[in-house]
Amino acid sequence: MDKIKTNMNALLYALLAGALALLIAAIIMPAKIAYAEDVEAQVVTSWQIGSPTPSNVVATLYDDGSLIIAGSGDTKDYTYYSKPVWYENHRFDIKKVVFEDGVTPDNLMYYFYCCMNLSSINRIPETVTNMSYTFAGINNLDTKVNEYLYNLKDIPELPAGLTNMTYTFQNCRGLEDAPVIPDSVTNMSGTFMNCTSLVNVPNLPANLTNMSNTFASCHCLASVPEIPEGVTLMGNTFSTCFALKSPVNIPSTVTNMNLTFSRCTGITIIPKGWSIPEALATNRSRGILEIKEGMDAPYGKNNKLKTYCDPSDYERLSTDPRLTWDAWNRELISGYPDDQE
Repeated sequence: MDKIKTNMNALLYALLAGALALLIAAIIMPAKIAYAEDVEAQVVTSWQIGSPTPSNVVATLYDDGSLIIAGSGDTKDYTYYSKPVWYENHRFDIKKVVFEDGVTPDNLMYYFYCCMNLSSINRIPETVTNMSYTFAGINNLDTKVNEYLYNLKDIPELPAGLTNMTYTFQNCRGLEDAPVIPDSVTNMSGTFMNCTSLVNVPNLPANLTNMSNTFASCHCLASVPEIPEGVTLMGNTFSTCFALKSPVNIPSTVTNMNLTFSRCTGITIIPKGWSIPEALATNRSRGILEIKEGMDAPYGKNNKLKTYCDPSDYERLSTDPRLTWDAWNRELISGYPDDQE
């Protein structure tokens, strides 16, 4: 009997010990998890970037890749020759940008240039008017590295007073949807150049004048909104847009169309009613359109567009004095032919 009692006591002690161990584990483990979740990102470095008083705005980089820009007032201007303070040693460390309330920059030129790991930005301050090269990437010839932005896919609302978007998103290779462009924007030279994944462009601003290189090498772009009257420059606008199926209508205000649809190999026909502005009768532009290799290119001035336009519109285009077909170079040219200049 005593032996049975002893065995039962031993079993009871074992059960109690096991229960106590489980209780201790239940207490300790959540504490470890909570501790892990509560760990705050550590400061890597910070810079004073306020203008005219540097200390009014501070940009702080954390070890989780967050760049927090806080304070009040305007910020410093940067250029290609005087890039942001984080560019040289920390541009690859930036993954997330946060502009806190109170920061009111006017110029974000080159701010996140070649920040190839950047994936999000909470907002563009409403005071910004210049976004030249803000999120641009490059093929760095010094480092032999393509510093493109593949992770930046969601762009916050652009400020209503924005005017300059020169090369803003150049080489943002992951960008599929362009943001709505405010009507205040006048310069979109190179804005989406080499955005090879871009498929959706919701609008073009009413006050736009410069579209040079705007969509050059946007390989997936199959259609674009109507180009507004007032645009004057369209050199290389759609060059190498392989998915584009038809040349868009050209506003009467355009004065330059050099290589506008160059190497747009998806375009195989000029639609009925398509034309070029009167100004291009004397303003020479080469390579407006190019015949794809292997197509039956027309030869001679009398049938210069015969195999390259809507048959029902052939007569109008073939006698248009503003257009010449260069059979040798397989390209459409505006202005007077060489022997009439």
